[in-house]
Amino acid sequence: MHRKRGGGPGFTVIGDIVNTAARLQSLASPGEVLIYYETFRAVSADVGKTESRTLGLKGKKEPVLPYGLKVASNPRLSGSKSKFLSLR
Repeated sequence: MHRKRGGGPGFTVIGDIVNTAARLQSLASPGEVLIYYETFRAVSADVGKTESRTLGLKGKKEPVLPYGLKVASNPRLSGSKSKFLSLR
């Protein structure tokens, strides 16, 4: 990932990982976040996890295998800091 400061406030982020994240975001169901296996393993059992599925993404030679998190349906995540947010 590359971070490039522009002339004004803020910054621009570019690179393969950014493009991959944008493609995954566009394929996620409402209330779902698509993540890679390493992050999936680190997420608390309190978060609704979905099985992985193979996806072909534009610009990728090989299919990717993301896992899903159903965060919107978990009432413990509403209106408070969650374990999910503390994984930084």
